[in-house]
Amino acid sequence: MFALAQQGVKSIEQQRVTNSIDNAIEKSRKLVLRCYNMIASQQEVSGVQVASYLMNYDDHYTTHTFRNLFLISIENYLQAELSKARLQEKDIDEERLEDMTTPIDEEQEEDTKQTEEQFLLEPT
Repeated sequence: MFALAQQGVKSIEQQRVTNSIDNAIEKSRKLVLRCYNMIASQQEVSGVQVASYLMNYDDHYTTHTFRNLFLISIENYLQAELSKARLQEKDIDEERLEDMTTPIDEEQEEDTKQTEEQFLLEPT
């Protein structure tokens, strides 16, 4: 691997003599590209890979069919349902509070007074 990168560097050095106008960034880019190409050209490829490429087969195999799962839409749906449930719970709590604050009719008030009188403590 190192020998291939070294070949790329030597190739760039030979071209440097002929073209010294390029700036440092362009020279760096060319060096990296040349090293990559040298390494990639020496890569071993199996017969199966070559046959698959020539016959335009896929480069991977799957035993199952998959579907996309859009988590953002699911999260938005769950958030909306949670908000609805909270609002319904709040409405129920408000109805209970209203029921508790409804005025007592006269008969209920008399019963309440009698019950209170039974529990009054007298000083001893």
